[in-house]
Amino acid sequence: MAQPVVIVGGGIGGPALSIALQRAGIDSIVYEASNRPRDDAGAFLNLAPNGLSVLRALGLGARHDGLGFQNDQLIFHNETSRTLAEVPVGGVTVMRGAISRVIREAAQEAGIRFEFGKTLSSVTDRDGRITARFADGTAAEGSCFVGCRRHTFASQIQLLCRRSEADLHRHHQPGRCSADKSSADR
Repeated sequence: MAQPVVIVGGGIGGPALSIALQRAGIDSIVYEASNRPRDDAGAFLNLAPNGLSVLRALGLGARHDGLGFQNDQLIFHNETSRTLAEVPVGGVTVMRGAISRVIREAAQEAGIRFEFGKTLSSVTDRDGRITARFADGTAAEGSCFVGCRRHTFASQIQLLCRRSEADLHRHHQPGRCSADKSSADR
């Protein structure tokens, strides 16, 4: 049995990734530093049309209904309040914690495991075994490590993976997920 993907970060990115991986037939476990979900954390977040498309692709389209308000345009002003530009966007503005809760709950309903109170200390790769160590003294081994933590990783996703390209293609289900060398090398 293949080891799961270790995802560190239980906000928006980690749970969304876990759902996408599950749809591709790949198991994962999400580790979050907070002791409990932070459903009231953060301010507003604009979900642009491409973000709304991702939610629909993950089967979460209807779950975000009623969480925010339609944002039809962005208006940019200078320091004297003169309008510099008006741009149509067609997005939805939501509270960050609310959308995080919706995505996490969908992942949990799908059977994805979450562990809270897991502050990442280190990640090692020895002989193809990836180990994430946490501040509480525990560790998790996996086939891949993905860091989706906003602060520690400067809002970028970090990836350490020893899963072979053939293994990724074996889990690939057409129309659901893709893993090809050209996109991985970018």
